[in-house]
Amino acid sequence: MKALALVLALLWVVPAHAEPHWAAKPVQCSTPDEVNERQLSNGLKPFIGMVTNARIDQNIYELPVVMFYSPDDGSFAIVEYNYDSEIACIVFIGGAVDFDVADYFFPKKST
Repeated sequence: MKALALVLALLWVVPAHAEPHWAAKPVQCSTPDEVNERQLSNGLKPFIGMVTNARIDQNIYELPVVMFYSPDDGSFAIVEYNYDSEIACIVFIGGAVDFDVADYFFPKKST
């Protein structure tokens, strides 16, 4: 925890000189039906939905995003849907979902 505090302190003091850049991550895309079936066949169920702003060419679109989750093994997938184009993309997959992360951001004060 002290190491994390030191790193955060250094980041606060040291100015950033690098210009931001766009990075491309590999994503898997298909029809919404096929992507949904893949999640269900992997034991993932829709858990939470949200809306994101996505840049496509030079335009911004509001697109639905769904987090699929398996409480059995803690795995998850984040899927972005573009129904106008009949496409859905698996943007992230992973595991070790932790719903109790407040201590990382708000450490307990010693008494």
